[in-house]
Amino acid sequence: ATEHSSQKELECAICCSQFVSPRFLPCLHTFCSSCLTQLCHNNKTSTKTGNIITCPLCRQETVIPEQGLFPINFIAESFSQLFPVSKKETTTSRCIECDENEEDNMGIARCKECKGYLCGVHTEAHKKTKRTKNHELLLVEKLKSGKLCNVHPKEAMTVFCFTCNTLSCRDCIIKTHRDHHYEFVEEIASKEKNLLRDRIIRLEQMATKLKVAIEEVQKTKNSLNNNSKTAKEVIEEHAKQLINQINQSKNQLQAEVERETQVKQRVLQNQQDKIRKTLVTVKKSMEFIQMAIEAGEGMEIMQMKNQFEAQEHHVKQMVEKEQLQTIEDDAMEFLQHKNTDPQIGVVVAQSMTAADVEIIVRQRKEKKLVVDVRIIGRRGDVGRVQVEWKGKNSQKTMRIERKNARIGTIEMVVEEDGMIHVRIKNEHVK
Repeated sequence: ATEHSSQKELECAICCSQFVSPRFLPCLHTFCSSCLTQLCHNNKTSTKTGNIITCPLCRQETVIPEQGLFPINFIAESFSQLFPVSKKETTTSRCIECDENEEDNMGIARCKECKGYLCGVHTEAHKKTKRTKNHELLLVEKLKSGKLCNVHPKEAMTVFCFTCNTLSCRDCIIKTHRDHHYEFVEEIASKEKNLLRDRIIRLEQMATKLKVAIEEVQKTKNSLNNNSKTAKEVIEEHAKQLINQINQSKNQLQAEVERETQVKQRVLQNQQDKIRKTLVTVKKSMEFIQMAIEAGEGMEIMQMKNQFEAQEHHVKQMVEKEQLQTIEDDAMEFLQHKNTDPQIGVVVAQSMTAADVEIIVRQRKEKKLVVDVRIIGRRGDVGRVQVEWKGKNSQKTMRIERKNARIGTIEMVVEEDGMIHVRIKNEHVK
């Protein structure tokens, strides 16, 4: 561990105090053990898969373990023990009782109550003084040497058993893990850090995709705003050329433009917010792993390796599920009616292609034809027109027009050979 950690990284976001027995959720956000217990008690939701809680920071849902305990964040625990977190503490490991000009004043222990380091002389004095003799002192060398074995309290857990996926001391390896696959932590830590660096590269690639998707959505939003503005200007100019009786229609059209724009903007904003939220999760995972690389001891990293893999898999699934292509278009224009109808036109908020038009022949006889023309947009049906025509022997083709309040005039031409052509907004689509 290093003194690289900031005060914020050592504080629980629930109680806003220094971590006490820090534990972390699958999303890698860390909280005090007691805070998580209280959260599970007060805010759990029962589902078919079990009781779940929502992370207070990222809102990711997590199933509460059967034992009710989440994994320990060993890196945060080491930080909390080794480094100062309050403004009253010194930023170095020098003794808080010695004068600054004294040479031999490096701390060999840290007092949890005083939140500072003590040299050898003041450590002994701390133990004997009536006011401080009950304070808890943590020896720096003991903390740096690693976690001690619960079975063999004098032995540090310096070996990682891959078979049992756990840290062990030398004595436990001999007695319990003799035939298992195990290696010394200091020998495999660098390899594991390299795997973490590769994981960061993959997460960076995910983040890049999300950033590009956000930019594309923003471009569509900007283009939609520009087209919306242009549509409003065309409506305004056209309205000025007409008599007062169409002013009401003008206002209705502008309101429709605004309403359609807001609907589309909400769709785009929701997509952008969702992608941005996923990006935040990816970045937080990157920051957490980067902190492990820079500050974690090998033992701590190996204890948390499953969580790193699980979170990367979770983030990868989130990114794969995201709709990175813009789900709404920027169509927004105004079509003018070339007649004396008080309704001066319609707002078109859909882009039409051949794929959006479905032609269904309901009935075809020698002198009768019944046809459905169905227009399908991104948000479902836009309009449907049914045409019925009774032909005459002298006619070789027929032409039918129908007005639709959503997409304007639909024109259909049936040729002598039975071919049906559909035109929308004076453009052939199918």
